[in-house]
This record gives sequence, structure tokens and C-alpha cells, in this order.
Amino acid sequence: MTTISQRSAGILLHITSLPGPFGAGDLGPSAYHFADQLHLARQRYWQVLPVNPLHPEHLSPYSPISSMAGEPLLISPELLAKEGLLTPAQLSKCHLSVSDQVDFAKAIPVKGALLEIAYLNFVQTQDQSAFENYCREQAHWLDEFTDIQREKWYQFKFDQQWVALKSYCNDKGILLFGDLPFYMHGDACDVKAHPAYFNLNGVGGVPPDYFSETGQCWNVPVYDWDALKADNYSWWIRRIKRNLERFDIIRLDHFRAFSAYWEIPAGEPTAVNGQWKPGPGADLFEKFKALFPTMPFIAEDLGTIDAPVRALQEQFNLKGMRVLQFGFGKDMPESDHAPHHFISNVVAVTGTHDNNTSRGWYEEDADRKTRLNFREYTGLKIAPKKVARILSRMAYSSIADIVILPMQDVLELSGDARMNHPSGSNKNWKWRMMPGQFKKKKIKRLKKWVKVYGRR
Repeated sequence: MTTISQRSAGILLHITSLPGPFGAGDLGPSAYHFADQLHLARQRYWQVLPVNPLHPEHLSPYSPISSMAGEPLLISPELLAKEGLLTPAQLSKCHLSVSDQVDFAKAIPVKGALLEIAYLNFVQTQDQSAFENYCREQAHWLDEFTDIQREKWYQFKFDQQWVALKSYCNDKGILLFGDLPFYMHGDACDVKAHPAYFNLNGVGGVPPDYFSETGQCWNVPVYDWDALKADNYSWWIRRIKRNLERFDIIRLDHFRAFSAYWEIPAGEPTAVNGQWKPGPGADLFEKFKALFPTMPFIAEDLGTIDAPVRALQEQFNLKGMRVLQFGFGKDMPESDHAPHHFISNVVAVTGTHDNNTSRGWYEEDADRKTRLNFREYTGLKIAPKKVARILSRMAYSSIADIVILPMQDVLELSGDARMNHPSGSNKNWKWRMMPGQFKKKKIKRLKKWVKVYGRR
């Protein structure tokens, strides 16, 4: 099996961004079709955003309400119909119009209604033993998440569908690349079940940075690391184990907070008045290494990174990240994000889910100096519609072990296809790929780049 130290490539496309007839992508036929396309393009990784249950008010995958459960919105009604739990007529009645935007307002109630019908049919017509075994085996987190049998069944079906998709991908040589949010939402079942592990007087965020002049205040509780350490970090270890059942590789989002985190007094309107507090550091990662010796983790080492963060990352030989969109500012000759300063032990991306698309970056975000630097660096006359292709090829040709391209950049889309605005937007998390948009021409281009630049 290829390891994360070998040259390889992949695509970032969240499950909800897949095409499909129910308003949001799911684990059904479109997911399998996309896996087939990744295989044809000789891609090694399918990266997705977190798949834990969403808070109904903000729908951010990075502030989940459970560290262990899966989001029921991702369950495929079409796969339930194949089990005889829904009829074709029930499916077609719930079809929503095709759009390049997730329609959460319609998708959530429509899928909820289908799931409830499927559950009632399951209870009335099918053997319960596998479900009962699941409830016993997963009771250590499932009982904290819900005491409603129907909700437990949703988790049962989510896990069944996820395991089947993961097996399909792995059989085709594709590894699932997950993303682990650092924080939990204040309403999360974990916070309610284990309040001693959380400090509710402070909230997480980051100081003023590239994305926001006032920083980001996420309004999520920070951890009480002393309490977690006293319990031998059992909650974090269970969380990692659970995620490694779902994913082959995990990106540790907001990695720098393991070294030190920005704590903002609860009730502050911005992140400006926060302060740095020490995280668990190497003590926690020694536990991880003992239990997960291959250390299948990627460090999201973006933002305010200091020497202790780098030391922690290097001590455990964790790959970091390089973002090409960050490489062409006024510090271009010295920037770690400019390809001439890449090292092999990194994941190179054109942009992350928090960035504009590469075309949008060039057209909307890059200042005159950045655009000039980009032209001088490439030696090309830049047409905005070709920026994503140029950056993508630059990433593929780099020394970075792994290259991950956001699907929006594979498709060379404008800023309208941006997934997230970290400073806040009602458009966040909504972009979807249209049916047939990932065309054979683009698949062949990726396959050619894999061959030309010795990836996989």
C-alpha cells in the first residue's frame, strides 16, 4: 500500500458537494461514481470535510454537536431503497431541483421524512439483530448522543453506508482523507456528558490574521487540558480511534492549538482581547504514537505558527501544509508557500476550504503586487480563467509528497464557487458540483499530470 510519504495526489470534495436529487450530496450513487472518476484520474486521496452532525443554526462542519456520530443528512435514500426500506415512488416524490448550491432548508426536512419512513419500515419488516449488536458495541458514545431508538438507527445506517463506501474506495486504491475539527460546539453532547473536560469561561478562535482584522471568535468552549490529562486523555483517544475507523488519514485542523491556543473571554464580540494558553503538546502526541504508531496525521499548520509549534510537528514527523495562494505576496522570495521553498514532507494545495477558488483569488483577492509577482514567477501572461490550472500544475510539479486540489480548482471555477468565508457568510458550505461537470477531459488532464510528475 502506498504510504503518505510517497508522491501522490488527490481531490478535496465534501460529501454534500456531490450531485444528487435530494438537495445535498450523500453517500449514494454519486459518491461511488466520483470514486470511479478518482480512480480513472489516478488519484490516491479523496479528502472531505468533517462528517459529524451539524448544528442546525450554522451548519458548520467545524463546530459539530458530536465527536463520534455521523451527520444523518449524508445517508443515501437511494441506498435505503435498494434495501427495500423506501419505494421508488417515495424517492421520486422527494426529488429536488438540481442546483450548484446545497439547499439545506429543503434537504434537511425532505431527507428527515424519508429516513423516518425507512426506519418505520425497518422496524416492521426486517431482522433487528445487527442493529441491536451495533447499539451494544457503540454504546460508549451512542448513549451519550441520544436515547431515541430512531436516532440510533440513523447512526447505524450512516456507519453501514460509510463502511461500504470506504471499502469501495480502498479497493480502488483510494484513501479517505478526513478532517478533524479541533473544537466542539457548546451544545455538543460531549460537552454535556463530560463538562469537566471543557472550560466554559473561555471560547476558541484565532487572533487577527490574513482572513480577518479582528481575528475569528468561534464561540466554542476551549478545553480544560489539566482535567483531560488527569483522565489520560481518554476522550481524545476515543475520538481519534473513532475517526480512524472512518478515515485512512486525518488532517488535524487548527494543529497549532495543540501547542498553544487563543482563548477569548466568553462574551467578547471579537477575538482581539484573547490570549495564548498552553496546549497539551508532546504529552498528548506521545499517547497517540503509542496507540497509532503509523501516525496517519497531517498537521494543518496555517496561521500564526511559532517555533514551539514547528518543534512539536517535527518531533512527531507530521506533514504540514503549503498553500500556493499564499506564496506570491510581498514576501514571495522568502515565503514557505512559494514552491521554491517547499519541502517534501508537506501537503501542497492551491487553496483550502477557507480560501477563495484560485480564479476567485486572482480576480477578487490578490492585490496588484501579488498579481505582478505571480506573472513574474510563472513567466506567463496570466488569463484569470487559467489561474487554477497554472497553480494546480505548479503544485503537481513541486517536491511536495502530496498534492490535494479543491474540486472547484479542478473545474477552474470563479469565486462564486467558494466553500467558506471564515469571517462569516450565509453562502458558507453550500457549493455543489453539477452532474457531468467533472468531464473526461479534466480527468485525463489529472491522469497525465500524475504520470508526468511521478505521482502515485
